[in-house]
This record gives sequence, structure tokens and C-alpha cells, in this order.
Amino acid sequence: MTDTPATIFIVDDDPSARRGLSRLITAAGMPVESFGSARDFLDQADIGGDGCIILDVKMPELTGIELQAELIKAKNAMSIIFVSGHSDIPIAAGAMKKGAVDFLTKPVDQDQLFAAIEEALKKTRANRRLLSDQAILRKRVDLLTPREYTVLEHVIAGMPNKIIADS
Repeated sequence: MTDTPATIFIVDDDPSARRGLSRLITAAGMPVESFGSARDFLDQADIGGDGCIILDVKMPELTGIELQAELIKAKNAMSIIFVSGHSDIPIAAGAMKKGAVDFLTKPVDQDQLFAAIEEALKKTRANRRLLSDQAILRKRVDLLTPREYTVLEHVIAGMPNKIIADS
């Protein structure tokens, strides 16, 4: 963990929405980076630090839902808060099932936004710890001999010691 303050990334194709959210969050003392498209975000953002993403659902080229899928696939720890001009229950439910912290409707309520940001930052930190722990475990598993790995698989499967010893 660094002492650098968390960055709030805003990804929205609507310039006025980006500007309004940026001003609001900056006034609260948080660093903000904004992007007009999901592609710009992927190409330019440094998302290796602490922060979260406020992401519009419907954007041309690459939607917010598609960006979420790409970040999940890349095992990125950054948490997402979705915003949408329309209340769309199936999309919101799907986004939440895939790990989104919140799904807010535009215009966004300030108190709801800051509560969602606080929750998203907590979740990002927890995700980073989990990914770090998983990387450590992967390195340890990679050090096992083939026999040790086989024994580990049997232990995980719940096999009794006698059967493991005979295998």
C-alpha cells in the first residue's frame, strides 16, 4: 500500500457528466482522471494504484459492461461504480453479480456517490490483498515437485492418507 491518495477514474462519453462528477469529487479532495471512452481509459489510465472507476453503462464502441468484463478477465483489482441515465434492472443486476459496488442513476445523488466511492475503495484494497495472496500461493505451488503436487491434489479432494500414500 502506498501513501498516494486513491484516484477516482471517471469513464463517460458525456462531457458534461464527466465535468460535473470531476468537479464534485475534486472538491471533496480526491484526485480524478476522466476519460471519454472505455478504449481511452484502457489505453491511458494507470490503474495499478489505489482507486476506483465510475463507469457509464452505455457508451459507443466499448460499453461499460464490456469494459468490466475485460478488467475481470485481466484480474484487475479496481472496483467499479456504474452510472446510467436509465434505470435498467437486468443490466444492473448483471453488473452487480460480476462485482460492481453500486449502480447509480443519473443525475447522481452526492451522498450516494460518496458512500459508493468509500465502499469501492475498501473493496479495491481487499481485492489487491486477495490477488497478492493468490500470487504468493501460485509461486509456492509452482515450487512443488510433481509428486508433491499430486499429493496436494489428493489432500484437496479430501482423500484419506492411506489412499494418498498408495497412489
